[in-house]
Amino acid sequence: VFLFWRDAVGLIVGPAVSYTLLVAVMIPWHRLPAAVRTHPRAFRLTLAPQFLRYGVPLIGWMIGVRILELSDRYLIHYLRGPGEVGVYSANYGMASMAIWIVATPLLLTAHPLIFSSWESGGRQRVQDLVTLFSRYYLLAMAPLAVLVVVFARDLAAVLLGESFRAGYTVVPVVFAGLLLWNFGFYGHKSLKVLEKTRLMLALVCVCVVVN
Repeated sequence: VFLFWRDAVGLIVGPAVSYTLLVAVMIPWHRLPAAVRTHPRAFRLTLAPQFLRYGVPLIGWMIGVRILELSDRYLIHYLRGPGEVGVYSANYGMASMAIWIVATPLLLTAHPLIFSSWESGGRQRVQDLVTLFSRYYLLAMAPLAVLVVVFARDLAAVLLGESFRAGYTVVPVVFAGLLLWNFGFYGHKSLKVLEKTRLMLALVCVCVVVN
C-alpha cells in the first residue's frame, strides 16, 4: 500500500496478493496435488457430499456475519450521512481491535484442542474444554472491558484523529456486543464438531433480523 498503490484499490489488492502467496505455499506443503492425483475418485465421491452438507451452511453463516458487521454502517449512512459512518467505523475498529488482541489467541488455542479431543472420542473432554476456555475468555475480558469503558475517551484521543474522537461514546456499546459475539464462538465449536452447521446458519439469521 505505501510503496505501490496508496489508495482504496491498494487496500484491496494488497491483502489479495498476500493471501495468494500464502495459499501458493500451503498447497505443496499439505501435498494436495499428490493426494488428488493418487485418489481422485475417492476424493471426489467420498468427501464431496460431506463438504456440501457441512460447508454450504457455513457459507451462509459467513454471509450473515458480514451483514451483521456492515449493516449498521448502511443504516447510519441512511439516517445520518456518510460523515458519521466514518466516525462510527473508526471507533468500531478501535473496540474491535481491543477484543481481537485478546480473543483471537485464546480461540486459536482452543480450536485444535477441541477438535483433537472429539476425534479421539472424548465428548466429555470437548465439553470440559469449551467450559474451560469460556472461563479463560471471561477472565481475560473482564479487566479489558473495565479499561475500555473507563478510558474510551482517552483511547480515542490517542489513537484517532481529531475529527473522529467524538464517536468514543459508541465504544462501550460496540465492545459489549463484540464481547458477547466472540464468547459465542466457543459454543460454535461444539456445533461444529457435531456438524450442526445448519443450526449455526439459523442462529446467525436470527441475529441479523434482530440487529
